[in-house]
Amino acid sequence: MDELKFADKYLQPYKIKGSEINPVSCPYCHGGRHRDKYTFFLNLDKHTFVCHRGSCGASGKFSELAKLYGERADYVLDIYKQKFDSLDREKIYKKPSIKLNKLSKQAEDYLRLRKISLSTATHFDLRSDSKGNIIFPYYNQDNEHVLNKIRIPRKFVKGKDKTKIWQEGGGEPVLFNMNRVDIEQPILLTEGEFDCLSAYESGYKNVVSIPFGTENMEWVNDCWEWLDKCKEFILWFDSDRAGKRAVEKVAKKLGIDRCKKVEANRKDANLVLYKDGSEKVLEYINNAKYFPIDNLFKMSDIKQKDVDRILYGDRFLDYFLGGCRGGELVVWTGKRGGGKSTFLNQTLVDTIEQKTKCFIYSGELSNSKVKQWLDRQIVGERYIVKYKDPLTGREEYGVHPEIEKIINAWYRDYLYCYGEDGSNDVETLIEIMTYGYKRYDIKRFIIDNLKTLKTNKKEDYFRQQGFIVNRLKSFAKRYDIHIDLVAHPKKTNNKLVEDEDVGGVSDIIDLADNVIAIARITEDMADSAKEKEKEKFMDNDTVIIIRKNREYGDTDMKNFYKFNPISKRMYTKNGTKTYSWERNVKDRNVVLDTNVEEKEDECPF
Repeated sequence: MDELKFADKYLQPYKIKGSEINPVSCPYCHGGRHRDKYTFFLNLDKHTFVCHRGSCGASGKFSELAKLYGERADYVLDIYKQKFDSLDREKIYKKPSIKLNKLSKQAEDYLRLRKISLSTATHFDLRSDSKGNIIFPYYNQDNEHVLNKIRIPRKFVKGKDKTKIWQEGGGEPVLFNMNRVDIEQPILLTEGEFDCLSAYESGYKNVVSIPFGTENMEWVNDCWEWLDKCKEFILWFDSDRAGKRAVEKVAKKLGIDRCKKVEANRKDANLVLYKDGSEKVLEYINNAKYFPIDNLFKMSDIKQKDVDRILYGDRFLDYFLGGCRGGELVVWTGKRGGGKSTFLNQTLVDTIEQKTKCFIYSGELSNSKVKQWLDRQIVGERYIVKYKDPLTGREEYGVHPEIEKIINAWYRDYLYCYGEDGSNDVETLIEIMTYGYKRYDIKRFIIDNLKTLKTNKKEDYFRQQGFIVNRLKSFAKRYDIHIDLVAHPKKTNNKLVEDEDVGGVSDIIDLADNVIAIARITEDMADSAKEKEKEKFMDNDTVIIIRKNREYGDTDMKNFYKFNPISKRMYTKNGTKTYSWERNVKDRNVVLDTNVEEKEDECPF
């Protein structure tokens, strides 16, 4: 499937802009919470895509995009491009009608003031209208007069003048002076007509300027065939924020590989001519530098860096995986009730102990339930009291009230959760995660679980899951943070989870850096275990298996754990691990009453 057929099937509605398909909605972020439009571009020439929405930034090859939809990429044929180019150009422009008079005396004086000679003005065929204003006639590549720009021949006075420059309506948006340049030589592209005149005045003859402001890119589409034939461009736009933004945008459209940019210490080329002279103008042009190419580096320039890591607090995982590594997405899988959430939440305690901020999204349990279990894992059995539920008579367990105050203070600034009223749309979740990373420096994110997240794409369940995992992986790489993602497997008939069982989608396994399977040990597992492992299966409650290990390659490694239902801790030897918050217990001389038999709400009257 080529790009156009793909767009017809999956990206409707869309526009064709030059050689780019520009749909209303990005297939990755769908415009985010504000439903931003036309931020996604699929390039027919380079077979690449990019979303310019800040918190999305999805980019890659068309083949990758097609794969997410289960399609095979076949690149678009020239005949299709020609067809759509011709459709795109079915526009009717109005021919200029203003009478072109000889330059007025006031216009000549104003040009001299800005260091533009009459010989340069004659070369560009500058004229005046009946009111003495300066007219910049625009000619297309066929030397046809297609547009007039008009400027007052004096400094703009706010309150007196309505505007300083305008166009005769309905003209064709072409480049100023494009009919006089050599496309085989580097073409200087400027932001305004006076900058174009200044370069020519200084001795650089191969120069053009854009017809409108930096936000209007119609000229790219209208002049595309001509632009496509040009060998090289030198971009000199204004040094203000709008100009710098436009230079980057234009370079991407024309092709970074054939663009250089001028970096001057004054606002524009005309001001350099006026203040510093023509030699300085030429110096800036001759010293223009190529744009750095994204994602293309010399290997020798790459410096080894220490990977930002957090320990899981489990010796088995830390040894074989290297801890929680920045930029990685780890998939945790296993049957429902197998201990995935319990074990992951337990590792959060060790993350907090390392004074690293964490975030947890729980799509199935309420935040209060997550906190209740987590608090028990933090304190261990020593600080848990037993009480009798006054309504059911059932024996329950909870953290001692005095200890709860201490641990709340201990992790107050280190653990954040997603609001229960928040949307389960993945783009909304990622916006919150982005905010958490930028403002609070959250470095580890637990997403529990994949099945509860949604997209607004009208695709089948498994393709949606592929999109979600791809978005989460991009987020992890972009901000160098760590994500642990819970993904339920397909039915496994009591056997240990294999790679192909995870969510039913190969994309999940492909995108994950590590895959960890957790299973509650059953009699069937123990009976079918290898002889040397039988005893471990029989003496423990849970087994953890590394199914994928991108960094070190160690797979099918197993570790066995017992489970303490009171503390909710999973452990290999004993469940008495202690944390730094306990120092506060000693400092405050807390006296625990461990004989609490009943826990009732305070009477309100």
